[in-house]
Amino acid sequence: MTNTPVSPIEAVNAAITSHNPFTNDGIVKEQDVWGKGFPDVPTLNAHASNKVFEAIKFVRKSQSSQDKVTSIAITAQKGVGKTHLLSRIRHQLEKEGGALFVYAGGNNYTDLNLVKYQFQQTLADSLSKTGSQGVMQWQEVATAMANEGRTDNSPTPAELVKKFDQVYTNGLAQNRNLMNALQKQVLKNKPNADPYILRAILWTLSELVNCLILGKNSLFTPLIIQQISFQLSNTTAQIFYPLLKVHWHS
Repeated sequence: MTNTPVSPIEAVNAAITSHNPFTNDGIVKEQDVWGKGFPDVPTLNAHASNKVFEAIKFVRKSQSSQDKVTSIAITAQKGVGKTHLLSRIRHQLEKEGGALFVYAGGNNYTDLNLVKYQFQQTLADSLSKTGSQGVMQWQEVATAMANEGRTDNSPTPAELVKKFDQVYTNGLAQNRNLMNALQKQVLKNKPNADPYILRAILWTLSELVNCLILGKNSLFTPLIIQQISFQLSNTTAQIFYPLLKVHWHS
């Protein structure tokens, strides 16, 4: 039996340092953070992700408003798994539900004079991604706003999105405006909210509006399109479309 020579650990570490493939362009890309099929190695950097999960658990359980705001800084050399870690956290939050995930890549912030605008774009893009309940995170936010203060069985985001357009158009036929009623209800709980931004978020519940801005209005009858398009004020439209990072198709 031939003995295979074993390199000392120092030689192994030196080889890894000089030929680390992860020091080049990042292996885990933004699409991997949002994708469903990205493989994970649970033991890789588990100490870091566990700290994040512990902090999230603490924030959820704490009754103190001060404890509801926290932050964790994770620093490491390029290529050791920071983005991989973010992907793991997002997928875990998706499984658990009850949270929104916003991913801000460093490459998106290139000008200090545009930080606010670039962050708004980051927020809009992230909330346009599918969340834990199978709909856009924007729609999860809109549903939470619409359901706040309700004492009866509150619809899920998927249920509300499915029924919204039909209930809305049926209401218009009876001189009732569902959007106005929802806006009034939300402002009762959030009196300081900007009514136009609020209305823009609520409009994400409409499959028709989402199809209109993507140029897919052939799925709806001309009457329904006319009724809902008429209700979108210019001010709401100006806020709503950049919010979803898309352009209006006339």
